[in-house]
Amino acid sequence: MNANEVFANRANEILTAINMADREEAGEAASALGSLPESQDRKTREFALVLNIGRTQHLQDAVPMTLGQEFSGYGRQVQRELLERCFPGLEELAIGGTAIGTGLNAHSDFAARDVPKASTSWAA
Repeated sequence: MNANEVFANRANEILTAINMADREEAGEAASALGSLPESQDRKTREFALVLNIGRTQHLQDAVPMTLGQEFSGYGRQVQRELLERCFPGLEELAIGGTAIGTGLNAHSDFAARDVPKASTSWAA
């Protein structure tokens, strides 16, 4: 094995660990969102008449908006269903152990035995 294979393997191990940690934390964050949408809606209504200045991304133009509109945007960014959309990508793990990821020379039960779904708290 040459050095680049060693580095690539180690990087893959770290990436896999990061994906697993991200998925675990994302599940906890999604379940903790609970009453956040109602709070965001309340703030959107509360600040509906408070004027604010927004800036466009492309030209940095000053655009009038309300603080309520700003809170509405925050609320949209943290909606549970948006967070849950990233779960499938975080649940795919490159576990290695097969010839260049093809499954060549691997037992047909390799993946199921290596990462049983029952071992995770977020498995479907």
